[in-house]
Amino acid sequence: IPPDFALSFTTDDRGVIYGGLYPNGELVAFDPKTRALVNFGPLARETWPQYLYLATDDKGWVYAFINFVRGNIIAFRPETGEKRQLTPEDKRGYHDGAEVWRGRDGRVYGRLGKDEWYRMYDGAGARIAGPPAVDRAIHNSAVAPPSRWPDGSSFSNLGVRGRRVSVSDAGGSRPRGVAFDYQCAGRSIYSMIG
Repeated sequence: IPPDFALSFTTDDRGVIYGGLYPNGELVAFDPKTRALVNFGPLARETWPQYLYLATDDKGWVYAFINFVRGNIIAFRPETGEKRQLTPEDKRGYHDGAEVWRGRDGRVYGRLGKDEWYRMYDGAGARIAGPPAVDRAIHNSAVAPPSRWPDGSSFSNLGVRGRRVSVSDAGGSRPRGVAFDYQCAGRSIYSMIG
């Protein structure tokens, strides 16, 4: 793993956790079942810092919205390593702001800049007229963290200094404390996924 930090996380239907690393735009994946960690490398070779925001569709594609200097949307198929640039080269420009999420319909929706909305599915994407009227199913950690995880549980408080998080189990009557530990080279926790 490079010494960069993960700006965004998301998960796929198999439970694999993906991280978008800043500043080189690398995509990493961790499979909690096998404990395998894979670095797929940069999704786009650029000469400036890249801010990746990630989401996955129900077909197994990972989508990265890349913010700022020359905004971009990349579709990536982890099983084959196939990358597709979904933003036409002549349409790329400065974009300040991005968000991306998976809808309850299994498709991915996102925004580059203030008002460029997109829908992606099965490795393809299209610009749409405005914000989609689709409920969010899976959020990435950089934008609007979920109030509930798929099993109905949630976290309510993260104490980095005390190294404890409060978790409310689905159907539980009160939150429980969970201790955690980590080592780092001086950076604080920027993102969290459960």
